[in-house]
Parts: sequence; structure tokens; C-alpha cells
Amino acid sequence: MLALSIASASAFAEEKIQTAEKPVAFVDQQFVTNAGSGGLTEVMIAKLALEKSHSEEVKTFAQKMVEDHSSANNDLSAIAHNEGMKMPTMLDKKGQKLHDKLAKLDGDKFDQEFMTTMCKDHDATVEEFEKASSQVKNASLRDFATKTQHDQMAHTIGMKKD
Repeated sequence: MLALSIASASAFAEEKIQTAEKPVAFVDQQFVTNAGSGGLTEVMIAKLALEKSHSEEVKTFAQKMVEDHSSANNDLSAIAHNEGMKMPTMLDKKGQKLHDKLAKLDGDKFDQEFMTTMCKDHDATVEEFEKASSQVKNASLRDFATKTQHDQMAHTIGMKKD
């Protein structure tokens, strides 16, 4: 029994996920999961801003986030599908909690919390994508991480100017 447990642990430690199509590096699937969840969250809270914000500047920024992150999510989804990886389709617990928190706010409090959250999230995303651009194994994911990292940096610069 112990030998079976050790053998199972060794197989898992190889850091490959076997799909019906082909093996996928654990780091690649983890990036797809994290980036996909983050992208979904960005789109959902930006859509919430389009509904709740009273500021035209915030609404303009939110619309750009919906467009840019939806496009990035579609690109990532296509790569994931082509490479046999699973893409998240729902908000994760962290994303849902953030959405629920923002949904309870209105007016200036909503706008301030939304922009603060977006700024923090984009800073963290830039770091995550920079790390992924050198660590993921799949070339398509590396290219996606590099390109999207630059887009995220542009969003961050735009937020910090205002």
C-alpha cells in the first residue's frame, strides 16, 4: 500500500497533466487557470462598473477593460483549446468575493474602490505575466504572456496618470 502511494506521488511530481490529446506541463495549466480566472474577474467587475459608476472617466476605462480583457481571454482560450488545456469558465472564489464586495458599493465609493482594485490587480498581473513569460513551457503561452504583459503595463500607466 505504501509503495502504491509513493508511486502515485512520484507520478504526480513529474508536473505533467495528461489530457486526452497530449501531456501538458503543470506550470502551463496553472498559468492558464490563473490568467483565465483573473481575466474573467476583470471583465465581470468592469461590466459592473459600466452599470454602477456615475463617472464617465470610470465608465470609459471600464469599457476599455471589457474590450481588452475579453480579447485577451478569447486569445488565451484559443491557445488552451488548441493545446488541450482547461480554461476557467466561471469566477473563482476570490473573483466572486471581489465582485460581491464591489456590487454592494455605490457612487464615489464604488468608483474609488473599483479603480484601486484595478490598479492593484494590474500590478500583480504584470508580475505574474512577466514570470510566466520565462517559465511556461508552451511557446504560444509564452508569446501570449509577453504580449499581454505589455498591454497590462499600458493599462497600469493609464490608471496611474489619472
